[in-house]
Amino acid sequence: MLLLAAWCHPPAVLATAGLAEWEVRTPGTNVVCHSDPFISTHGTCLRPPDDKPGVATTETVYVSHIEWWQYFKGFVVGKAKKGFFVFDEASDKVTHHETEALWQARLKELSLDTPMTRRILPADGWKLSWGPVLRSQMEQRRKSDAYKAMSDAEKAAMEKQFEQLQEPDLRPVTPSAGS
Repeated sequence: MLLLAAWCHPPAVLATAGLAEWEVRTPGTNVVCHSDPFISTHGTCLRPPDDKPGVATTETVYVSHIEWWQYFKGFVVGKAKKGFFVFDEASDKVTHHETEALWQARLKELSLDTPMTRRILPADGWKLSWGPVLRSQMEQRRKSDAYKAMSDAEKAAMEKQFEQLQEPDLRPVTPSAGS
């Protein structure tokens, strides 16, 4: 991945963000992010969107240290350092639940039985943010003289890394028959 990242650097417009930083918008336009100035205190976190893209104007964070999240209509749910959470995007209210059983009971109480997505991991957030940029750069580089001059082994290594940048499939997992 490092070889691809170095060779397919993001355009200058995005140069202020490091490759380790990313953010994705939730269906309710909040943001799950792993970026400065939030990483050191909150890790991957759920917060309101910036008024001006790329300029954090609020320190508000709804959920810190997210391990995974999932979208339901009007809600972001998941697991974080404090336990399981349910975030209502309409009211910006979050509830934390110490056990999965309590969390599942809250989901049932809210009639949240049909997820819009599978569980999303921070690695998926990175791919959703940087994948399109790096894939676009790779497509451009494939047409370059430098790429054409590469050995077959170098091209194969680049293609293997390119495959890893495919957008993750976020469709909800449906139970198989009999489960």
